[in-house]
Amino acid sequence: MMKFLKPFVKPRTTKQFYKDTCGNVGMMFAVTAFALIGGLAVAIDIANGFSAQARLQNTTDALALLASRDGIEDQAELEAAAQAYFEQAYPNQSGDRIEVVSISRTGDRVDIETRNNIDTFFAPIFGNDDLNVRVKSSSIFSQQSLDIALVLDTTGSMQGAKIATLRNNATELMTTLEGFNNDKLRVSIVPFAQYVNVGANQRGQAWLDTNGVTGNTVCAGSRLAPLNTVVDAGSEPIPATPNATCPTAAIQPLTNDFNALRRTVRSFTASGFTYAPAGLMWGWRTLDARAPFTEASTSGNGQKVLVFMTDGANTRSVSGETHNGRNRDDADDVTAQVCNNIKDSDVTVYTIAFEVSDTTTQNLLRNCASGAGNFFNAQNATDLANAFSNISATLNELRITS
Repeated sequence: MMKFLKPFVKPRTTKQFYKDTCGNVGMMFAVTAFALIGGLAVAIDIANGFSAQARLQNTTDALALLASRDGIEDQAELEAAAQAYFEQAYPNQSGDRIEVVSISRTGDRVDIETRNNIDTFFAPIFGNDDLNVRVKSSSIFSQQSLDIALVLDTTGSMQGAKIATLRNNATELMTTLEGFNNDKLRVSIVPFAQYVNVGANQRGQAWLDTNGVTGNTVCAGSRLAPLNTVVDAGSEPIPATPNATCPTAAIQPLTNDFNALRRTVRSFTASGFTYAPAGLMWGWRTLDARAPFTEASTSGNGQKVLVFMTDGANTRSVSGETHNGRNRDDADDVTAQVCNNIKDSDVTVYTIAFEVSDTTTQNLLRNCASGAGNFFNAQNATDLANAFSNISATLNELRITS
């Protein structure tokens, strides 16, 4: 029988084993693939962690805002309200995994810390079963000083249903603002038409020239340019106009007496022509701490707001110290200049076009506002109510401090 002999194989030396690279590629691929897969797994878990953290931060911020606005003082009630909010935000998840770590109130400030131990999908391979995400938020309910001037059109074109709508909505706005419970909030009301009525009680003031003016109303004219767009009286008195017709309701300077404010609104009647700068100038003056009116806040961190509503274009312009001219372009130019001057004095301006079909007037009011969101094109009574509601909601905003 034939035998197959094994071929002689020369023994390999240690040095040869060291130099042999057969199989290194496979080993390197295996190691590299494991690292890549592990890195991808960790990246997925980290991405999920960031997403969970963003959601937790948004939820915590919202809770801080609500807690500061509601003004809950009792610690147990504060904790219970926070827990209820999180149970609604994370149904069947709050507790050991998602919880309010702490919540406290110091004056008007609420501080909150929350956490979410989120499950991981791949990290347990490396010994990490979860990611512990913690966030903090603080909120202060805005109780800074807030001076608001309402400059409202009471011209003849507002006769009938429109003036009734204005009275109703302005009265409701007073009730809303009163409900802010902010002792530092005050409101002025400036009814305007061709002129404004500064009030018979202002006779004898150094800033007002009433020479030749009789009757129960004092219709304020304009000083000659460039003083017709300057807010403070300075040393040049503002002229009252004899034999003129202005709103029966006089200017109500800044006050937090909301009953007085409502009485002023209820006294509105519609008459006269339109000269927008008259209303804008006197609304601005109620917000300035210098004469003619000195009630305005001088607090550096307060806010000043002017709300201007009209239902039509300028039909009168200045003629000397009176508003008997008929140059609409001139009146529009003065309106634009006054608007810019008001905004330059750090007053936030809101404008409302009430049933205004004239494009030029709409654009004038849009440009007068402090921003695109501050202009309201109210085409009916419902739109007007919504405009006032949106403005009041903005004024009552809360701010996150961290």
